[in-house]
Amino acid sequence: MTDCSEYGCTKQSHAKGLCDTHYRQLKNTGKTTKIKKIDGKQGCKIKECPKKHFQNGYCNAHWRQHERNGRVMSSVIKKYDSQQGCKVKGCPNPHNGLGYCAGHKKQINKFGRIVKKELRVWRRK
Repeated sequence: MTDCSEYGCTKQSHAKGLCDTHYRQLKNTGKTTKIKKIDGKQGCKIKECPKKHFQNGYCNAHWRQHERNGRVMSSVIKKYDSQQGCKVKGCPNPHNGLGYCAGHKKQINKFGRIVKKELRVWRRK
């Protein structure tokens, strides 16, 4: 196997001449970024975030956002009460994550915003 074709990366290539990390970045965001080595004792590089470092200077939640979207969408990751419904006005679906129902959360992850406010109501039988 050969090394990753991204400048400065010494990991073994996985697909299309890129290591697994750079291949996922290219697939998800259309571009690659340099992998930084950071001391694990540091906290998340988002100022308001008290969580500990996970990868590339971010905590786990912020790194996942960066990996998925190519940027951090919100500086503070909030926890929501599981009894609350979706925080989109008029949506009757139950809360799934980030304060949204599954459908609205999917829109946030994919587009970075709410595209459709009206979704079908999902009920278990």
